[in-house]
Amino acid sequence: MAATDGEKLIEQCQQHILATMRTLPECVPDGPGLRNKDIETASGFALHLRRQDGWFTWSLVMSLVQEKEIRFTTRGKNRGVRYFRLR
Repeated sequence: MAATDGEKLIEQCQQHILATMRTLPECVPDGPGLRNKDIETASGFALHLRRQDGWFTWSLVMSLVQEKEIRFTTRGKNRGVRYFRLR
């Protein structure tokens, strides 16, 4: 089955995030990682929405976690802040 245009766009966006993360020293496999918002800013995916900003990048990043391309650690109060890095 051929990929739809939407699927191709998602793949391109995922590859853009991975390429961006490869340029960030914090995102190397043994690095401390970066928050979703930092990755969003570095990749140029900020949509500047009042309440939903970050959801697009978050969804892409979490899909890459699910595909085992990147992983995360949690830090902070109640361990609620995720820091993403390459696998």
